[in-house]
Amino acid sequence: MKKIYSTALLVFLVSTMAVYAQAVGVEALPKQAKDFLDKYFKGVDIVYVERDYDEFEVNLNNGIEIDFMKAGEWKTVDGKYTAIPTGFIPAAVLASVKKAYPKASIIKIEKDWGGFDIELDNRMELKMDKNGKINRTEYDD
Repeated sequence: MKKIYSTALLVFLVSTMAVYAQAVGVEALPKQAKDFLDKYFKGVDIVYVERDYDEFEVNLNNGIEIDFMKAGEWKTVDGKYTAIPTGFIPAAVLASVKKAYPKASIIKIEKDWGGFDIELDNRMELKMDKNGKINRTEYDD
């Protein structure tokens, strides 16, 4: 009986999430998200925008995917194994990455509670606080 209940709950949750995720036009993006795209990704075309309840997912024609929170603040910038622009990354965070890994490029950054999760093109993953202190490093094998 538990298995049937769990399966039914899972089906309900997946179908409910599908209802909330929907393709929308660029005009649906909050102003802050549009300003971010204009400033850091000027000249890069938006291929797809999806609204998922309280977040937006934006796919660009250069392969980069950006997740924005409901108000338009960036949450994740994922270059899909390609270097991303770094102008929006706090200076202290960027300086720590460059000091620790001067030849590496950031390919993904995600805001986390109190800091950032960063992936580099040398397969290192960093967990940093908002002041740029590296709290943990891990090699992604």
